[in-house]
Amino acid sequence: VYAETPKEMITFNEFVSPRIYGEYWYDKPPMYYWLVAASYKVFGISEFSARFPSAFLGVLCTLVVYFAGRRLFNERAGIVGALVLTTSIEFFYLGKAAVTDMTLLLFLSLSLLAFIDKKYYWAYFFAALATVTKGPIGLLFPGAIVFSYILVTRNWALLKAMSIPSGLVLYALVALPWYIAMY
Repeated sequence: VYAETPKEMITFNEFVSPRIYGEYWYDKPPMYYWLVAASYKVFGISEFSARFPSAFLGVLCTLVVYFAGRRLFNERAGIVGALVLTTSIEFFYLGKAAVTDMTLLLFLSLSLLAFIDKKYYWAYFFAALATVTKGPIGLLFPGAIVFSYILVTRNWALLKAMSIPSGLVLYALVALPWYIAMY
């Protein structure tokens, strides 16, 4: 499914409305299909090309975890965090599978790390990309995690610091155009 749909995007020269076997298909938003279509353009249509985005983003996610761990704690924490992530069975499997999960993981991780770094607009931006990857969980997961953090720490001032109204506008500008076009 995740290999055929980008193939049909290229065949029909239609990169907005996903199709499978000639029929429009809206099971998932298009981010992963776009990544695979780009991979097909670069490497040709093959199993390798269909799996390449997940593998590449898995490596990128490992580097993100390493550098975040190193920056937030120390070198050892970065190495151990990246090693634990990379050797996790599910992560290893998803890193070579042609599915949306690795793309989602990277964008959610970047969104939450941006929150930790108080780069709130980047957090909204990456949550929007996660939404274009797998739907509303791209906002619901980081939103629930951030809200839980605020609830536990009772740091209500973060709600103002996060510029929620303008952040949601940024989120909507990135995440909603495809959904509006499909509606």
